[in-house]
Amino acid sequence: MSVVPVADVKGELMTARRKRSRSSLNTAETAFVALCRGPAPLAVQGAEISDRLPQRPIPLLELRRRLLDRSLSWQVRDAVWRELVQRARLCDPAWTVAAVGVAWPGLRRAADRVARGYDGDAADVDGEVLAGFLGALPTIDTTRRRIVRRLCWSAYRAGARFRDASVDYTDGVRVATTMPASRPWGHPELVIERAVAEQVITSSEAQLIASTRLDEVPVETVARKLHISHGALMLRRFRAEHRLAQAILAGKLHTSVFPYDT
Repeated sequence: MSVVPVADVKGELMTARRKRSRSSLNTAETAFVALCRGPAPLAVQGAEISDRLPQRPIPLLELRRRLLDRSLSWQVRDAVWRELVQRARLCDPAWTVAAVGVAWPGLRRAADRVARGYDGDAADVDGEVLAGFLGALPTIDTTRRRIVRRLCWSAYRAGARFRDASVDYTDGVRVATTMPASRPWGHPELVIERAVAEQVITSSEAQLIASTRLDEVPVETVARKLHISHGALMLRRFRAEHRLAQAILAGKLHTSVFPYDT
C-alpha cells in the first residue's frame, strides 16, 4: 500500500485553506469587520428597536455578539432583524454587507455543515450559501417569527442543492463527480461582460472580479497596485458581486451562447 508523504498532505490542506480563506463568504466577513472599524462604525439605535437592548447606538460587531447570547429572546432578535432587513432593502449597499456580517456565524455553520464530506472546493459551497442568503434577503417575510433562522435555512438549502448537483449516484453509492455543477447563466467571463453591458457593474469592477476570482490574483496584490487598503478593496468587490448576484437571480444576465462549454 502506497503512503502519501505528510508534506504533500499538509501542502494540499494549506492550499485548500488558502482558497477557502478567499471565498466570498469569508470575504464578506472581512468586509463587514472593515465597515465596523474607524471613528464612525455602522450602528443601529437600540432605543428604536427594543427596550431590552442598550438605549444608545449599538455598533454592529457588538450587536452580533449580543444576538449570539442565548438568553436574548426571539422577539428581540426578530426586532433587530426587521431593522437590518429593512435597511438592506432600502439603504446603502453597506447594509447588505452588514446583514451578511451579523448573520455570518450562522452562515458559516451552514456552509461547514454542507461541505462536510464534500470532495470539491469548499469555497464553492461558501459562495452558494452566500448567494442563497442574498437571494432570500429581498423577499423574506419579516412578519413571521425566526427571521434569521429562515434566512440561514435558505442559505443552507442553496448550498445543499449545489453540493447534491455535484454528486453522481453509481449503483446506489454516492460518488463525487469530477465535473462542476452546471451554471445555467453561462460561462463566468461572458456573464461579467454582459453585466458591464447592462450597467450592473462597471468595467473596473468587472476587472477586479475577473482578476481576483477567475485569475486568482490575491486581493492584497491588487490593493497594493491601486494604492487602497485590503478591506476597502474587498468591500468594493463585495458590493459589485452583490449586484451581480442579484442580477443573475433576477434572470437578467442569462447568456445563450456558451463558446467555452464543449
